[in-house]
Amino acid sequence: MAERHVVFALRRKYAELKGVLKFDPTADQYATVKAINEVGCVLRMFSPSEDLNAVRPRRPYKPQRHTWARTALDILRREGRPMSARSLARRVLAAEDIDPTPDVLMSVECSLHAVLGRLEGRGVVREEGEPKRWQVET
Repeated sequence: MAERHVVFALRRKYAELKGVLKFDPTADQYATVKAINEVGCVLRMFSPSEDLNAVRPRRPYKPQRHTWARTALDILRREGRPMSARSLARRVLAAEDIDPTPDVLMSVECSLHAVLGRLEGRGVVREEGEPKRWQVET
């Protein structure tokens, strides 16, 4: 009987690699397919009855997700006035030097709504008016 934690970790890695192959068009497909096959073989060594087709892909997370909130707070502190999430998202993308395509802009805007909502609960920012405009709590 294989160690459960090893099988779990291999299954998770297999799902992450399948996610890279499915969701990341910039990834090296040859290397990713090779890695998927290697991890699949090792997984089968530990759990011969494992159904690899049943493992669903996991979407890879982008590393810049966590820096948007910091950049947004810096912008809000510098501005000193309430800003909408859309204008704040545009400023964040400009500061991070990312092309503001409609999909990326919507993604950053939604992320900022979630983050700023959590920060409002902690007393870091406050919401004003309709539509929501965010400002750093003084």
